[in-house]
Amino acid sequence: MITLFSIMALTTTTNPIIVEKDKPIDYAYAMYDNFDMIDTNGDDLITLQEAQRLIEGLDLEIFLSFDRDGNQQLSEEELQLAIKELSTCGSQLQRGCSCAVNRVETWISDFIAILFSMTILLFMGSVKK
Repeated sequence: MITLFSIMALTTTTNPIIVEKDKPIDYAYAMYDNFDMIDTNGDDLITLQEAQRLIEGLDLEIFLSFDRDGNQQLSEEELQLAIKELSTCGSQLQRGCSCAVNRVETWISDFIAILFSMTILLFMGSVKK
C-alpha cells in the first residue's frame, strides 16, 4: 500500500493510495499528482470509477465536491481550484514551504506591530508637558 508520504514517489504502480477521509484536500492532491495515471482512457478527465481504482476510500460526495461544471468528471483545472480553495497549513500534503512562509510573515508583521506600539508608548511617556 502506498501512503500519502510516498505518493510523490509513485510512478507506475497500481497499488491503492491511502488518504485520510476527513481531509478532502488530500484526495485532490492525490488525484492531481497522479492525474495521467488515473486517467486511463486519456480523455483528460477523471471519472469516479477511474479514481476509485487507485485511491482507496474516495466516495461520490468528496469526488463531486471538486466538480465545478457538474459533468461528474474532474479536469486538472478543477483539481487545481479545489486545492487552492482547500489549502490550509493543517493538510498532510501542504506543498513546499508555503505554510511556513505564511507563518513567518505573520510573525514578522506581529513583531513589527508590537515594536511600533512599544515605540509609541515609550515616546508618549517621554514627552514633557
